[in-house]
Amino acid sequence: MGIFTRVADRAAALVDKVMAEAVRIYRADDGTGNPAASFDIKGGLVVGADAALSLAGSADVGQAWASRLPSESVELDVDPVAWPAILAVRAGDTIVALDRGNATYQVLRRKTGERNRIVFILSEA
Repeated sequence: MGIFTRVADRAAALVDKVMAEAVRIYRADDGTGNPAASFDIKGGLVVGADAALSLAGSADVGQAWASRLPSESVELDVDPVAWPAILAVRAGDTIVALDRGNATYQVLRRKTGERNRIVFILSEA
């Protein structure tokens, strides 16, 4: 394992130690009528991750403030080394933020291109 990977893993662990929140994941029905068992993990729940969008749907900085709309998205960032069960999460699964009064979200999709995190885009359920 290279030094960069070790440093990145250590930095992620330090961030998780301070910022991670408890969440419970309920797997969606897989078509058999029996949903998989729920499980608890810790991850970074980021609310409002996107910038405000213009009426045209872009995040251009040059747009006047009056024509910009807030675009609030929610992301769940999880370390797959610390929480390998996260690899089984799919679109349609339900995330309950235990540290936020049981706020409930639904997994829309998995974000691609992340190096040491599994990132899910969520919507309010």
